[in-house]
Amino acid sequence: MFSKPYEGVKHFGIWADESACSHGSKDALAVLEDALARCRDQDMRTTDVLAALDYLEPQAARQWPFQSFRSALDMQNPETRWQNLNAALNGIRRSFDQ
Repeated sequence: MFSKPYEGVKHFGIWADESACSHGSKDALAVLEDALARCRDQDMRTTDVLAALDYLEPQAARQWPFQSFRSALDMQNPETRWQNLNAALNGIRRSFDQ
């Protein structure tokens, strides 16, 4: 879903399928960042957010932040939900830095 639009795209005359995954990951992270920004006011347990988590998780060095993110989506208190999503998203970002 996330890397599909980038597959087979030519970049300066070179097929760049290997970068499709990289671009897809950036798009998936953007979905999670948007979820964090809107989670205080909206229910972000959407198919797009869950698809982003499912797309990123197999590529990550750490798995725990993904389960933490999913759990935080279910929290009732908006501020607690935001704090836990923020911590989980930071963990997801760090899992790609390694």
